[in-house]
Amino acid sequence: MSALAKWLAADRMRRVVFIAGLFPLLFFGVFSAAAVVMTARLHGARNAIIECAGALVLVAGIGWILDMNLPVLLVSAVLSWTLLLGLGEIVRRTQSLTLAVQLSTVLALAGLLAASLAIGDPVAYWVPVLEGIYKELAETGVVMEVAIEQQAQLMNGLLLASALLSATLALVLGNAMANQTLGDAAQASRTEFRSLRLGFVIGVLAALAGLVELLGLSTGGALLIFGVAFMYQGMAVVAWWATGQRIPAGWMIGLCILLVFLPGALVAALMLFATLGFTDNWYSLRRKAP
Repeated sequence: MSALAKWLAADRMRRVVFIAGLFPLLFFGVFSAAAVVMTARLHGARNAIIECAGALVLVAGIGWILDMNLPVLLVSAVLSWTLLLGLGEIVRRTQSLTLAVQLSTVLALAGLLAASLAIGDPVAYWVPVLEGIYKELAETGVVMEVAIEQQAQLMNGLLLASALLSATLALVLGNAMANQTLGDAAQASRTEFRSLRLGFVIGVLAALAGLVELLGLSTGGALLIFGVAFMYQGMAVVAWWATGQRIPAGWMIGLCILLVFLPGALVAALMLFATLGFTDNWYSLRRKAP
């Protein structure tokens, strides 16, 4: 990643093409977003806006050539890049990755509240949409047995949790890429992910959401958002522990790649990370510097 970061940092046009070229690609879009964060972190929001504007023109050309849905593609790019360059600017000004992650979590919760107010009954809104999606899948030979009404109840939270998952990953990667280009001056901030903590307010909100669910009421998928946020804190705890034990980073990366190909183990690992992060938020599991 160090070589990629330095290659991108060396030339503005490289970053513009990189951001635009990877954005439409499903699994590589996170690297496009990470480049936006890196640009804002290194050069500020003004330069990031200029580069994103150039990338938007290229994305429009790519979408036109490939006959993609241009309005959806361009709106997605604007919303995604605006959020991420804003988060990158926050990290640049405050030198706090934790603050940016906390803010993105709060924004996801605010988005869930706004969606609940705008949509009203999520079941009535999402059931026809999901039925249409599964019908199209069935016509292509993909038949899935799902509880549509239960899924519809959680769709707002699921979409926003997914957005938080990708945005936080891009934020962490982009910040790390920026640090790779800053040399020894960034040494302190390189440990910042390992000290990530969501804090008292988000911890209390998560506990209240869990209590509401235990009482048989619905939070509209808020627990999914909290789960994603605390998953990252759990990963920070593991990264802190691995550093203290001098475990090579390659082993940890290899383990993560292995989990991707084992869906059952991956789900269990993510739940474990979330539990670990929530526990650490109340009872610090990082009491000594690694």
